[in-house]
Amino acid sequence: MPTPQNHSINISRFRLHISGAVQGVGFRPFVYKLAQALNLTGWVRNDIRGLYIEIEGSTQDLTVFQQRLQTEAPPIAEIKQIQQFTLTPLGERQFEIVASDTLPDQQPKPSVLPDLASCPECLQEIQDSANRRFRYPFTSCTLCGPRWSIIEALPYDRPNTTMTGFPFCPACEKEYTNPANRRFHHQVNTCPVCGPQLTLWDRSGATLAAREAALQQVVLALKQGKIIALKGIGGFQLLVDAHNEEAVTELRRRKQRPAKPFALMCSDLQQIRQFCCVNSAEQILLQSIAAPIVLLKKKTVDLLAPSIAPGNPYLGIMLPYSVLHHLLLQDFGSALICTSGNVSGDPICKDNNEALHRLHNIADLFLVHDRPVARALDDSVAQVVLDKPVLLRRARGYAPRPIDVKTKMPSPAVLAVGAHIKNTIALALPGEEHVSEIMLSAHLGDLDAPDTRDAFLNRIEKYKELYRLKPALIVHDLHPDYHSTQYAINTDTKKFAVQHHWAHVAACMAEHQLDQRVLAVTWDGVGLGDDGTAWGGEFMLADLQGYKRLGFLLPFPLPGGDQAARDSRRSLLGALHVVSHGDQELARQLLPENIFSRMELHTFTTMLERNVNIVQTSSAGRLFDAASSLLNLSQQNRFEGESAMALQFAAQTSTDNTVIELPQIKQGDYIVIDWRPLLLRMTEGRRHNEPVNKLAMLFHLTLVKAIVDYVATIPGYPVVLTGGCFQNRLLLQLTIEALQQREIKVYWPQQIPANDGGIAFGQAAIGVNQDINFQE
Repeated sequence: MPTPQNHSINISRFRLHISGAVQGVGFRPFVYKLAQALNLTGWVRNDIRGLYIEIEGSTQDLTVFQQRLQTEAPPIAEIKQIQQFTLTPLGERQFEIVASDTLPDQQPKPSVLPDLASCPECLQEIQDSANRRFRYPFTSCTLCGPRWSIIEALPYDRPNTTMTGFPFCPACEKEYTNPANRRFHHQVNTCPVCGPQLTLWDRSGATLAAREAALQQVVLALKQGKIIALKGIGGFQLLVDAHNEEAVTELRRRKQRPAKPFALMCSDLQQIRQFCCVNSAEQILLQSIAAPIVLLKKKTVDLLAPSIAPGNPYLGIMLPYSVLHHLLLQDFGSALICTSGNVSGDPICKDNNEALHRLHNIADLFLVHDRPVARALDDSVAQVVLDKPVLLRRARGYAPRPIDVKTKMPSPAVLAVGAHIKNTIALALPGEEHVSEIMLSAHLGDLDAPDTRDAFLNRIEKYKELYRLKPALIVHDLHPDYHSTQYAINTDTKKFAVQHHWAHVAACMAEHQLDQRVLAVTWDGVGLGDDGTAWGGEFMLADLQGYKRLGFLLPFPLPGGDQAARDSRRSLLGALHVVSHGDQELARQLLPENIFSRMELHTFTTMLERNVNIVQTSSAGRLFDAASSLLNLSQQNRFEGESAMALQFAAQTSTDNTVIELPQIKQGDYIVIDWRPLLLRMTEGRRHNEPVNKLAMLFHLTLVKAIVDYVATIPGYPVVLTGGCFQNRLLLQLTIEALQQREIKVYWPQQIPANDGGIAFGQAAIGVNQDINFQE
């Protein structure tokens, strides 16, 4: 215990306020031990805005304390700022961790950590038969385990989590209060005596087994080809034997997911390498504390059920990230399908009875537990491009960690409600001067389904409650029919509409802390433009205050409008209508044989001739669909991006480097990229039986050249590549390399998805940079 201080010998006292990710990371125990080691007195506590320390001792020891506070902090902590205030010494005799402070008029700071993958120490404990946590599925410590999925209020203390119903047993209490223990002040500390337990249910909800017996029965059922609904950290997952084709096919049928790839969970890297190639950057990502699903190149010898990812050269694979997963994979002995616990299109289930109801016709058995899940979390999805991790879905392991965004002026609290597809929301809270912290929520899903819409509304209310937030501004998309837009315009809060592609650009700019104007290439499926037309192949100059549209891909008509997003043939027919200058007979000659019935072709060509139920679009995504249909690679999008992916995968098998130059057409104030020569060249190649993969690569290389040629006409700006089309790693990598060869600085989304999952982040970044009069 520190000795009393002699105030005559350079004794000082400071109050330190630390902001950042400092709760749920073992920071208070770290501060306690550091103060003890340096013979300092005072206290440390959490509050809803971060962490407070009052520290007293010699000036020399206090200097060392402040240095080590930053250099030796827990590895998963993130210190954003330390504010220091000088106080009068009190002559205290000890240093202690005191109760957290919660003031009702304070607004919390978004410093909560994501859920963290199990650490090596906890995994070692569960394998030790002499340890009291041997094979206990809910083992965790200050370095790992659930965080965001269990928090119901701030600050991060046990009574504010879903662990509040599990009081400590004497052994856990002793660990919690022992400074030498790694579970010192671990808020989720638990064990088999006092913690959550497993139960196995049948479809009626009847209990079949509990604890270890439940786990063993699940392993047996999986080996028999059964489908298991498992309650994980962030909600339910559906599990099935990845080697059992009959079981995988049945899961597809029951889940109503005919083609979209399933993710796998493997026990370790050695098992993953049986199925896929793994480079060093991918290994680091797989083994990170976020433990996302990582898209990996399949090996030529496929040992798994073929319907896991049909026609796809990649597998999405993750390592176990909870002790429950580790035990299950260890006992099962091979890879498992591990996919979201929902019917396709609906949000994932998080509550036991909800899962029993909604997954009744999918799962054979339900492995549940009695720790509530505060908020549902899907698994994050990532890929590696040019040795950089690129998130495709930001959820468990990443959300809700905030990102600082520069602002030109003091900013209000902002709520951004995102897009209609791949919806997320974002909260921007005022930070320090000219900085705002933006917290992007986890992936929610598409707002077509009523259950997802309910979840969207619930998420907004829960986040406002958690952060005691009454936003001064709500930012939404221009499209009036988006459910998120409808929510915004029906509130009494001041509103600001943001064009879809500008939000894409802003998300990438804010992620990379760019405060200068950029030249952006924003390619995706579709977004409503400020002229009321459907944009999607955009070139623009932009910053966080505004944008100017410079050019776009040559527009073409889509018969049936939005229906073309699911039917790639319509995109092709519309594109060929432009190629043929409206000559429908020529357009028919350019079509692949027998992709339409006679009645379909008559209906769609009539729509084009009469301009009825037609949407004109500059969409790059629909142009990719058209090319895929033209090469007869994919005629339908059974899931978003299926046709474009087929085109990418075909191109990746080609080594041909044929490319053509596309004309740039002056159209008023805009420069338009005329892609018609490309489709004509592809139809000619198809007639001459050129390899399909060569023509698919021609399509990619020609568009890359078109981008580079366009950028070359507007020098002096860094380039941003964003939008859903740049999830295509071939397009992204080729474009980056081509721009870098010309010594052009290029940025692309990495921590924020390039798809519509990043729209809310971009909306928020724009919102905090607008000079808006809130008195009006």
